[in-house]
Formats: sequence, C-alpha cells, structure tokens
Amino acid sequence: MISEPEEPESMQEAVETPTPRGPVKGILHIPQAEGTMDVIGSQDKEFLVLDAGRVGLTASPVAKNELWPRIHDWLEPRSR
Repeated sequence: MISEPEEPESMQEAVETPTPRGPVKGILHIPQAEGTMDVIGSQDKEFLVLDAGRVGLTASPVAKNELWPRIHDWLEPRSR
C-alpha cells in the first residue's frame, strides 16, 4: 500500500520532492493537471507549467513576465 506523502516544509521542497503521484509544482501534481486536458472538449487549449504558487501566479515576476503575457497572447486573437 502506498502511503500519502508528507506535506513539504517549503515550496522549494514541494517542487523538488518526487511523490508516488509524480512531480509537484506547488499547487498540484502535474499528472493530475495534465489529465484535465483530456476532458476539455475544445482543441483550442494550452497546458502551461510555471514555477509559482497560488499567490505567485497572480503577483510575482513569474506572473508578470510569463503568465499574464501568455494569457494576453492567447486571448487577444480570440477576442476580436
């Protein structure tokens, strides 16, 4: 029987610690997130993994330099 992994002490530990479910990127296990792509009916979708937590996806250099520009670039042609 596989036991549940212990909670990481830090975000860095969460990013670097392998678990029975696969690598963790702060918010959830990457394979779990990838699985949602299979159930989204649209072919017009993207999967993006960033090294940021919940707050970091809103207000951080990663958000400013990577996430928000990608969202803008994805939405702009679909908003005309």
